[in-house]
Amino acid sequence: ETFVSNAATRLAVEKLNDKKLYESASTCLFSICQVKEPHITISHCVKAINGLKSPLAHEALLNWLKLFCVNFGAAALSNYMQDMLTWVLKECDEKNIKVKNAAIDVIGELHSQLGPPFEAFVKSKDMQTSIMAIVEKAMKDRPFDPNAKDVNRKIKCVTLLTSGNTVSSAKENSAGSDGSTSFLSLPKMDLIDSLGNDILNQIVLTEGKNSWKQRKEAMDNVIARLSKCSGMLSTDHKAFNSLKELIAAIRSRLNDSQSNLKPLAARAIGSILSHTDEQSQAKIGKAVFPSLVNAAMNDMKKTMRDAAISSLTSGIKRNKLDGGGTNLLSLDVFIASMESELSDAALKSAGLADVLFFLAETLQSIC
Repeated sequence: ETFVSNAATRLAVEKLNDKKLYESASTCLFSICQVKEPHITISHCVKAINGLKSPLAHEALLNWLKLFCVNFGAAALSNYMQDMLTWVLKECDEKNIKVKNAAIDVIGELHSQLGPPFEAFVKSKDMQTSIMAIVEKAMKDRPFDPNAKDVNRKIKCVTLLTSGNTVSSAKENSAGSDGSTSFLSLPKMDLIDSLGNDILNQIVLTEGKNSWKQRKEAMDNVIARLSKCSGMLSTDHKAFNSLKELIAAIRSRLNDSQSNLKPLAARAIGSILSHTDEQSQAKIGKAVFPSLVNAAMNDMKKTMRDAAISSLTSGIKRNKLDGGGTNLLSLDVFIASMESELSDAALKSAGLADVLFFLAETLQSIC
């Protein structure tokens, strides 16, 4: 059975670029995917096309692959998703414009179904700037449809229907939920490791006339590094302990003697919070929310109060890769932090109204 399906797949791929045989070859591939797990068939398709030099053959397979995603759903690719995407991204760099456009069409269709996890995977790849720009435009032109997981696809695989669990997992992946990481190896960054251990010493350095410049440079580096993080921060035991040390160091800069560094510290904290998972976000919140709430209410400069509110916003919103929406765990921490900071002086503070408005807006969004 495997020998026959493999041979049939290879033959069908070879005939896709024949106008007279396209319909027959396409139907043959769809039929094989109906009775054999699609990701296995697609892997054989890619293996076969890599042995063909004709641009017409590559264009034809890419056009067929887009139809597959429409008819079966992208999540049906399951365990071959990552390798298939790597191949499609490679085709985006082809000189033949028809092949390139066909690959871009596939990228657009995949993004519309898979959303944030797909985008994070793509941006983690090392591509030429010009190719990345084309890919990003394709994703922008075909925005993520959260309802894609609920679409009743035209064609289904008998094998997947009988296994049950695979289909359930596939739907989760279409939605861009946590389960999508089982199909796509999403990038996770160890922030301290990428910055170097000396970053902590730079942030807390106070000796010397120009030490503030080093503190500023260090926090700028944190923000710049996070801006290039297309996935999430690593929060395993070792990485999270290092992350807590970094957070503590930056938190101390919320009261920096150089007033222009205080909003920078708030932005750095917000950037870290926006790249952490739900549980870690709440844990970090316990360490920084009281200081941020205090700054949002009591700081003399509006730029700092606004920066603190922005950081708090990042702290209670889950990353898109973590499901998006309000992080209720972090929200509980924020409310407790706010209660702890409501002194008599805070009740008369210039920023209290903004903090209350922020809380009201957040609560309204989850009602």
